[in-house]
Amino acid sequence: MQFNPRNSAFRANPYPVYHRLRIQDPIHYRQAKQDWLLTRYADMIALLNDDRIDPRNDTDTAREIVENRPRVQVQAGMLPEAFLRLRQESEHLRRHWIIVTHPPVHTRLREVLRPFFSRNKIAVLQSWIQQQAERLLDRALASGELDIIHDFSSPLMSEAICELLGIPVEDRKQLRPLAYELSTSIDLDSPPTTDERGLFAFLKLARYFRSLIARLQSRIEPEDNLLKGMIRAHAQGHLSEDELLANSIFLFFTGHGAPQHVIGNGMFALLRHPDQLQLLQAEPALIGAATDECLRYDCPGQYMIRRALDDIEFRGKTFKKGQKIVFLIGAANRDPDQFPEPDRFDIYRKPNKYLTFGYGMRYCMGAQLTRSAAQIGLETLIRRLPRIALKTETLEWEESYRTHGLKSLPVTF
Repeated sequence: MQFNPRNSAFRANPYPVYHRLRIQDPIHYRQAKQDWLLTRYADMIALLNDDRIDPRNDTDTAREIVENRPRVQVQAGMLPEAFLRLRQESEHLRRHWIIVTHPPVHTRLREVLRPFFSRNKIAVLQSWIQQQAERLLDRALASGELDIIHDFSSPLMSEAICELLGIPVEDRKQLRPLAYELSTSIDLDSPPTTDERGLFAFLKLARYFRSLIARLQSRIEPEDNLLKGMIRAHAQGHLSEDELLANSIFLFFTGHGAPQHVIGNGMFALLRHPDQLQLLQAEPALIGAATDECLRYDCPGQYMIRRALDDIEFRGKTFKKGQKIVFLIGAANRDPDQFPEPDRFDIYRKPNKYLTFGYGMRYCMGAQLTRSAAQIGLETLIRRLPRIALKTETLEWEESYRTHGLKSLPVTF
């Protein structure tokens, strides 16, 4: 099997391919895609903080995409000029996402957002997440059936980011499909159809958040949530209007997709390694270390993309200016030079410095929230369902490589 994100067998288990690439060609050039694949932990550490590497991977202009790429007609009768304007609007806003900015802009945006991802804020949110986890399990126990993905992990992680942002409860369910469409549209080697769906999902989210921000700006009463904080920062001149809108969309959609599979992938690993599950049941205090091993062993975010800002010589290879560099985080987390016996699932593993949340200046601000929610979710499942077991061995994985996870995970309890 070759490296092919569109291949279902590869998405289900990419690790043998990663290992072969790491041994045979750890800095691998894909001629067909004209990009580079990195599989070694040390190489990623060296390059993720390199200022010659640009986090923006959408340097193609809107007109080039419209004129040169095959595309599906999403709306009958849409003129190329109208489609081009929509594409340009999307590109303009995406360039304000915190993840693609550079200092001093990146530093300023991070300072605005940092207080809402502090330990104190997350600690307050943890009690709410725990209540949600218990409520979701109560519902499953009453029905007699439980799908870890649909009934538990997906709604739990989605509600957590919505609660942090301050999105009205009545709006949350209808927004989730848009987050999924946007997330899959920026998948590696994605087909044009997903790209088009992602564009329209992005613009629908932009329309929604414009309206929500306008409503929140008109309210006098204080609300201690991230959107209100960003609106205050905008009023004080710390955020532009475009930065406010763009990062509202970014924070919402990145809280969906990959984070929703942290609990699912982790629980699947535990169920496939019953000796480790039994150890955790016997020693509940190991839940933090077990969560970290779940995040390393089968991370939902399998890669990050960067571009070379100039020609870069690196370990005998040359990254040409503008070429994409794909950091295969899933491969780094299974690098034997960093993790002894990397394919062994071990909840006692120490040290465990996985790259699931990135590294360096752009380390994920939501890492603590995601890890905390995952830990609460796993602990609640294991505590309340001591006889939990897989209902079937026949499972399907998501079609997205970016959001590596199971479509469903039915269990008995």
